[in-house]
Amino acid sequence: AGSAQAENEVKDRSCQALCRAFQLVDDALDYLGDEEALGKHVGDDLAEGKPTLPLLRVLRDGTPEAQARVRRAITEATDEELSAIVVDIHATGAIDQTLQLARQYADDAVAALEALPATAQRDTLAGLARFAVERIS
Repeated sequence: AGSAQAENEVKDRSCQALCRAFQLVDDALDYLGDEEALGKHVGDDLAEGKPTLPLLRVLRDGTPEAQARVRRAITEATDEELSAIVVDIHATGAIDQTLQLARQYADDAVAALEALPATAQRDTLAGLARFAVERIS
């Protein structure tokens, strides 16, 4: 029973890291992708007032004007200044930083799985972690 519990804890750690990686890539794609490929509108998170990591990076590293634009967009849940905010996001390196963190989480997910016996299930979970960050290309 202890071994099954340890295995479940490893799977849980791996899945949490995989979910974080997937969400971070989703946050980046909201300002990168094209709408047809994404299946959702670019800037949806912004229009919903969601403070995703790219926006938080602008709040931390952006110019005062960029910070004000992002604050307005989040508090008013509007994408009226989307094109300027996308420029701000790229100017701060927020996309690269977000994707780098996503890759770290995906690597953590795969590394956690190494504690498990080699099985098709482990390989599938590792493949999902890699897919989470490879879907940006």
